[in-house]
Amino acid sequence: MKISIFSLSVFGVILTIYTLIAGVTYSQTLNNWIHFSLLIILLLISIIGILLNFEGISIYRNRVRFR
Repeated sequence: MKISIFSLSVFGVILTIYTLIAGVTYSQTLNNWIHFSLLIILLLISIIGILLNFEGISIYRNRVRFR
């Protein structure tokens, strides 16, 4: 269970970096600031999700320790 959560968070980081690079090149070619702001919002949501995943892993480890 811990390995799957960690792999999902790593996959989210890779996907976020890829979409950010693609969004930067896309906004430079078309000057579409709405698309760039949506990518920034997507980046923030993915960072919050990754932080929640690591917090869930630490809570899971604490439960195992207390048991």
